[in-house]
Amino acid sequence: APESKGQYKFIIENKNKDGSPILCNIEYGEINNKNINMVYKIKINGEYIDDAQWKKIDEFKIENLEIKDNVTCTLEWRWADAPNDTEIGESSYADYKLGISITGIAN
Repeated sequence: APESKGQYKFIIENKNKDGSPILCNIEYGEINNKNINMVYKIKINGEYIDDAQWKKIDEFKIENLEIKDNVTCTLEWRWADAPNDTEIGESSYADYKLGISITGIAN
């Protein structure tokens, strides 16, 4: 429903035994067959990236994030009001899925 909100937390672990950092890329993708107006903010270790602005998920791409220790990421989400909300609510089927892809390489 419009103005619904929540968050999803995940941890990226550095398991290098020698303590060397890793570089991570984080990408997001969505399936959104009814164009639900979902917007997001992202925190890394409690600090917002991009000045805590609500954005569409395709506006976020984190590259070369250096991880020395474990990193806690928080993806905050909100269904923002939009002109098509009634149409979505009256629809018999709305499909929304969000995927997170994390790749890491030794630095």
